[in-house]
Amino acid sequence: MIDKTFSDNTQKAIMPHLKITEQLVSSALEKETGKECNVEITAMPDLGLANNSLRMRGGFFTGMFIEWNADVSFVPVDATVNSCGVSIFSLRKPLSFQEFKSRINNTKSFIREIGYNWNFEHGNHFVSICRNDLNQYFIVMHASADEYKKSIQEQSLYPLSNVWYYDDIKVIYTKNRDRYLRYLVGNAAKKFADIAIGLERINQERMNTVAMSIAGDLINEEVCYIPH
Repeated sequence: MIDKTFSDNTQKAIMPHLKITEQLVSSALEKETGKECNVEITAMPDLGLANNSLRMRGGFFTGMFIEWNADVSFVPVDATVNSCGVSIFSLRKPLSFQEFKSRINNTKSFIREIGYNWNFEHGNHFVSICRNDLNQYFIVMHASADEYKKSIQEQSLYPLSNVWYYDDIKVIYTKNRDRYLRYLVGNAAKKFADIAIGLERINQERMNTVAMSIAGDLINEEVCYIPH
């Protein structure tokens, strides 16, 4: 495991849990492939508690990066994978905060009418009006395609008991059974990964729709979209 944290008290408490997660993923891959597979977790400077207790119970926290080398499709489901992204849109002219708030309220109603969930006020998601030192204004957004978390039949990714892949979930435990790893392997894992990768494009389109609703008449260009 690679430690790039600041080693504050919270991060020090999390690190032993990540080590067990690393060992469980390695054991699961060895079980599925019949050979040793390289697994490595990098604890980043922003390692911390997730707002999702299911994720942490399964051994995954915010600010961690895990990679493995295996010849099978493999997904640890309690990582609660979803395609988040950051979008930045430049504006042609200033937008006051009061006008911004008014446009946000109108957008909340609009996107619900077209079938989206408003999730820009949950967890670390946000939509902000920003200004740089050159007095240029931007809409900055961070969110995921929330509709694919639990709502869309046969394409939802969140590990609830009614999700399409629930019966394909495999479980491996530590020796004293105080920790577990739940995962998908093979075709179910491949389908899961295909959906998650496809969500990068879907989420970008979603962000564009929201941004256009908020400031369509003021938007100059989409500066960038960064999925993660």
